[in-house]
Amino acid sequence: MPSVTDFTSEAQMRAMADARGWNDGMALADAHSVVFETVTPERVVAMVNAPDGPARVELTSTGSRFGYDCSCWEVPEACRHIVATAMALPRYHAPEA
Repeated sequence: MPSVTDFTSEAQMRAMADARGWNDGMALADAHSVVFETVTPERVVAMVNAPDGPARVELTSTGSRFGYDCSCWEVPEACRHIVATAMALPRYHAPEA
């Protein structure tokens, strides 16, 4: 089964977001504004600490489908918080047990 990371490449996220969402999302990722709460191959939950307030993001992989949800009010297909979470995911290092 594909994992969340199979759906969140830079090219895929650029195609899903508008220019502003992409640029703002990258800025949030580069500023280390993403705090991961849950990371599994099929589900990622994170809090994105944006300057105008936090947003909770969930990315999921179910079979061949990619799902995403954000608590923000933004309208674009993939908002800046979703972009930030997806682009920060490759940098995530699981805490050692």
